[in-house]
Amino acid sequence: MSSPSQLPPGAAPSPLKSHLLSSLARWFSPSSARKGSWAVSIMPAFTVTSIDMLGEGRAARARVVFEGVVGREMCNAGGNLHGGCAATLMDNCTSLPVLLHAQPNGKWATSGVTQSLNVLYHGAAPEGTRIRIVCETLSVGARAANIKGEIYNADTDKLLVSATHTKMEVGGKKAEGKAKAKL
Repeated sequence: MSSPSQLPPGAAPSPLKSHLLSSLARWFSPSSARKGSWAVSIMPAFTVTSIDMLGEGRAARARVVFEGVVGREMCNAGGNLHGGCAATLMDNCTSLPVLLHAQPNGKWATSGVTQSLNVLYHGAAPEGTRIRIVCETLSVGARAANIKGEIYNADTDKLLVSATHTKMEVGGKKAEGKAKAKL
């Protein structure tokens, strides 16, 4: 896993890269609160290879690229990347580009919660396959974000898995002057 002290290449500002890498380390390190979860066991096998911001303002898109090798613990009985593991990778990896859209008011400072995740499988990735995971925000609004993710064979560029992910914002500071909800 990439460390916050070693920023990968890409056109995103350094503070945003550091925020993304710190979140990644906090969520998926073996010493995290999620210790023992499947995500914690597979995510350290992947390194962030680039972090980019494409465009500016509301039209800006964030792209994060990961690379790693399909390990035995990620495989099904046939020796290929398990569909559930691929979906977990898509869920985890597509959540991270949203962090590059963090706002001073706290919106998108976390990656929100999943509303929907749609995964399509196009090909197999046998154990030992080097894969590249490319994740890019399509749109990020005040309450919802849409992200696409793709897993490729890093040596052949063959598309193996694609996904679309909708996230809902749950953080951020309440706008000043708004009435609080009464329960």
